[in-house]
Amino acid sequence: MAFVGEAILSSFFDTLFDKLSSVLIDYTRQVQVHDELNKWEKTLKKINAVLEDAEEKQMEEKVVKIWLDDLSDLAYDVEDILDDLATQALGRQLMVETQPSTSKFRSLIPSCCTSFTPSAIKFNVEMRTKIENITARETEKAAIVDSLLHYHEPSDDAVRVIAIIGMAGVGKTTLAQFAYNHDGVKSHFDLRVWVCVSDEFDVVGVTRTILQSVASTSRKSDAKDLNQLQVQLNDELSGKKFLLVLDDVWSQDCNKWNLLYKPMRTGAQGSRVIVTTRDQRVVPAVRASSAYPLEVLSNDDCLSLFAQHAFIHTRNFDNHPHLRAVGERIVKKCRGLPLAAKALGGMLRTQLNRDAWEEILGSKIWELPKENNSILPALKLSYHHLPSHLKCCFAYCSIFPKDYEFNVDELVLLWMGEGFLHQVNRKKQMEEIGTAYFHELLARSFFQQSNHHSSQFVMHDLIHDLAQLVAGDVCFNLEDKLENDDQHAISARARHSCFTRQEFEVVGKFEAFDKAKNLRTLIAVPITMPQDSFTLSGKISNQVLHNLIMPMRYLRVLSLTDYIMGELPCLIGIGKLKNLRHLDITRTSRLREMPFQFSNLTNLQVLTRFIVSKSRGVGIDELKNCSNLQGVLSISSLQESLVELEVLECPGLMCGLPKLASLRELTLKECDEAVLGGAQFDLPSLVTLSNGLQTLTRLEELEIWSCPKLESFPDSGFPPMLRRLELFYCEGLKSLPHNYSSCPLEVLTIECSPFLKCFPNGELPFTLKKLSITRCTNLDLRKLVINDCGGLECFPERGLSIPNLEYLKIEGCENLKSLTHQMRNLKSLRSLTISECLGLESFPKEGLAPNLASLGINNYMVSFPVKESRLLFSLTRLYIDGMESLASLALCNLISLRSLDISNCPNLWSLGPLPATLEELFISGCPTIEERYLKEGGEYWSNVAHIPCIYEGIQRYDIVDWMLDGIIDDLTFLDFNDSNFLI
Repeated sequence: MAFVGEAILSSFFDTLFDKLSSVLIDYTRQVQVHDELNKWEKTLKKINAVLEDAEEKQMEEKVVKIWLDDLSDLAYDVEDILDDLATQALGRQLMVETQPSTSKFRSLIPSCCTSFTPSAIKFNVEMRTKIENITARETEKAAIVDSLLHYHEPSDDAVRVIAIIGMAGVGKTTLAQFAYNHDGVKSHFDLRVWVCVSDEFDVVGVTRTILQSVASTSRKSDAKDLNQLQVQLNDELSGKKFLLVLDDVWSQDCNKWNLLYKPMRTGAQGSRVIVTTRDQRVVPAVRASSAYPLEVLSNDDCLSLFAQHAFIHTRNFDNHPHLRAVGERIVKKCRGLPLAAKALGGMLRTQLNRDAWEEILGSKIWELPKENNSILPALKLSYHHLPSHLKCCFAYCSIFPKDYEFNVDELVLLWMGEGFLHQVNRKKQMEEIGTAYFHELLARSFFQQSNHHSSQFVMHDLIHDLAQLVAGDVCFNLEDKLENDDQHAISARARHSCFTRQEFEVVGKFEAFDKAKNLRTLIAVPITMPQDSFTLSGKISNQVLHNLIMPMRYLRVLSLTDYIMGELPCLIGIGKLKNLRHLDITRTSRLREMPFQFSNLTNLQVLTRFIVSKSRGVGIDELKNCSNLQGVLSISSLQESLVELEVLECPGLMCGLPKLASLRELTLKECDEAVLGGAQFDLPSLVTLSNGLQTLTRLEELEIWSCPKLESFPDSGFPPMLRRLELFYCEGLKSLPHNYSSCPLEVLTIECSPFLKCFPNGELPFTLKKLSITRCTNLDLRKLVINDCGGLECFPERGLSIPNLEYLKIEGCENLKSLTHQMRNLKSLRSLTISECLGLESFPKEGLAPNLASLGINNYMVSFPVKESRLLFSLTRLYIDGMESLASLALCNLISLRSLDISNCPNLWSLGPLPATLEELFISGCPTIEERYLKEGGEYWSNVAHIPCIYEGIQRYDIVDWMLDGIIDDLTFLDFNDSNFLI
């Protein structure tokens, strides 16, 4: 029996009342159902008056549970009809055939509701689960960290297994997470990987997840064969010390474990695997060298944890002594389980009065028969005392698989599509309201932060079980049915469903949906959930997809992310899915066009991608009828949802693009004659982009392909949030906006723009991380200064296509790891200065520019790259400053060197043999060198005595800059006075 499975009804009724008093009133009068709706409203309000008592009473009386089940179906059916009316009202389709609606309305109300009498039943906060705040488990924490960092007993195995055992909710994952995130552990291991295993132990799936976690982006694998996966994983782990956490393990199959461990044996000595499990029998199967059984918390520790979640500021009872006694009695009912203590504490944090706490203590839920031991009474209580608007949001999450990781934005958009968000204050956007809902559930421990990404969240297994229990048949996960039910038929009562996307989808998989005529949600989730964004795409034919969604006329949410499909079913466009509010087609790589008559989706609120193409004439004007339920003929509802817009192969496109304030990605392809006209966005012939580009205030990615007539961008610059700009084959491009460097660009790519001659003001954005310039043959860039670009990590592999570059200075780029490997292609480069680049340790092994004359290295480079210096045959001037750890130099191969300046290298003790060509030697701040080389009679005075000009202790920063710049090549006379102040 579902426990308060229909408690979401109280929130549902609020939505119905809003709709019954909305702008539908005028329309319902015209179709002669207004009186019937009035009767409905009165009946529903009577039912709602006793709903709260009924929800609690159902725990004891089965007849009430049956009544609530029927009422749930009724509420959904009522809302479906109201949505139909809203759609008709929006389109002004005043059809005569709506007359029979009255009888349809009456037939929906079951007798159990009409005969029911109320007298018959008298009835900013963030998750506080940081491990540092937990006072318990100190012994176990110290022991596990110690076993990760030290080798107390000799062993032939490079990899040791540590097991953490305990009942559900006792804190196994929390303890493993503490060890995984310990600073000492982080620095000790070369690689760290976390994998959620759960009930089904799939060696191929776990191996693939580990491989995807440790492999670089360029080496991601879509291999399906276990042998191939293990060979690749073996290569990645070989010689590296790694930590692998396998969370929630159930399998006792030794053969599977031996197979999984096979590629790990090449790891470095000291590698570790942590296994968390509820089953003691798993320990010998995984060959654990040490095991840590977790007992429940002591009363004191449990009380401390409870207080941390109940009292936001003090984190203890100091300011609330009147609650301590009742708090201690509540905590005893948690039976030492941390999850129960956190959930109850989070629930009571807003009710700091003794009566509320006494009510919780005296709840009948504590005494319910333990028909389902997996659900703790404390968790049931936490759910039961949720506000009604949060109950439906929480229960909805039961459609996701266990261990599924989601982000806040993803979940909020789904809630919005289902109509779960209530906009009481018109000043707040729906997304803000949804985010507030999420953080309230987070604070009550219904969600917890992912171990992989701080921006992602997950539900504890016990919380997920609770969600499935309270949702009952309304929410349906296909994979759960396939595993646990031979028939795996979906209930006719189901409204929300989810399935795991497979590589190839077949018709038989979806037979369970044959009766799902009332389904509102259909979501495809990834094949794998690794700790990065890499997921495998699935293939689904148009016929399979068409047959799947054909009976689902009430669909509100449809998510088909990462599917390889050529087209969307025509059902989406011809009006069969007129209630659709949320359409997610992110990363549908082969999709080239939108379905015909897309404008029929008048209720659409969330759209992640829209493609405009010439093949069927589907234009941006197809969006014009997408509006909210209030019937405003605009696409204002899309302003909060459109994420990606593509305009493909439209040489004669003439259409309107309205202001899309939430657009994050914009791609224009092959629009050589395109004209996009709109009040806020105007692209006249794509010769220049108008100032309307600034209206896309959330645009983060702009990609333009094969637009040969595009010459310039607006002087107003790019959108303020732009992070990625990529321009390909825009042969006519002549300039970038003057203030482009002020936007937070991280990636800048320009390929094949032969008429582009310069960067405005010679500047690059300080946020830049990746810069790629290719085949810009007329780019007359002679001097390039990259200054204080903290985000710059590398140059593109193809190098800098700047054939005329003569002067390059890179300064203050502390995260730069390497120079471009194509430095030798910069044949015009004469001067290179590298200053304060803390992460740069060496030059490319391919060498530097072949005609380089001046090289300056200033501060923090670990050592002068001796081997690479052999390639600097053309170098005439070398300046080294601030290399505190530099001990020696070997410059004899610099056969053209004429001037050498070394400053502030206090540990330098040897210059080695110097080139015979050397004419000037400047030494400052190098005490050992000054003593051994520069003093007559010094140990190595004979090595430098032949040099015509030797200067000791002179600070020449400006002189060096001029020399590197080539300004004083022909200088015949220079006089300095008071050179102590020369800076």
